[in-house]
Amino acid sequence: MTQCNSSSGEYPEQLDKLVAGTTLIFKAKVLVLHTVTTEEDDVTDAGVVVVSEIIEAPEAFQNISGQEVTVHFTEINKMSVGEERIFFTDPYWIGESIGVREIGSIAKDDKLYENKEISSYIKQARDKQSDEQLRKTLKESTLVVSGRVMRVNVPEGYQRMATEHDPEWKEAEIQVDEFIKGKAEGKTVKILFASTKDMMFLESPKFKEGDEGIFIAESTDTATLKMLRNDNMILQSSSFIRGKEKTKHVKSLLR
Repeated sequence: MTQCNSSSGEYPEQLDKLVAGTTLIFKAKVLVLHTVTTEEDDVTDAGVVVVSEIIEAPEAFQNISGQEVTVHFTEINKMSVGEERIFFTDPYWIGESIGVREIGSIAKDDKLYENKEISSYIKQARDKQSDEQLRKTLKESTLVVSGRVMRVNVPEGYQRMATEHDPEWKEAEIQVDEFIKGKAEGKTVKILFASTKDMMFLESPKFKEGDEGIFIAESTDTATLKMLRNDNMILQSSSFIRGKEKTKHVKSLLR
């Protein structure tokens, strides 16, 4: 269990660990320990809490205030019935009842518990994590450009694969405004992307004519390169930033 100690105005570094892997953050009171509302047999590290306030949640969990939720605690021996905490969690059970796994929590006697800046602090933590992922993506990239998709075509030489996980390759032709990393002849580049909706490529950006932003391409794998003769591909969700407002920020992360 991670604890936070922060006075108003000072960013609590502990939030970096609390927010990592967290998708649902809420205030709640512990009702009972070693009990669940879900259909589970193992209650060793579990308990039931009642949610009093949503701090950050996906759309599906926006209305759980007042509901009883099963929590698998990181350290149940440090939990007490009746105590109130901010729980940083990740849902694992969604049905008539909800079950979450605790990443960490903040006790009510911690200064951060009532801090009005906590939502802002959480956003800062999210931004830091996004920057870390973006920095990694940029480091592994071979070509980074800002520009606009002029057209989308099926690449020359493409043949459908005899597999359920065919990426259904397409090629986005980009009108380049600026080369941020790497170079190419002329002011256009062609970038491969997976157009399929198959689960394996679900997070892969799907481009259409008119899409504008920052394109972060990696080297095409050997087999695909041999078939399609295109050095650049985009498969990661973090490899396309819609709009050009973050160009300066991207450049700063490349330094």
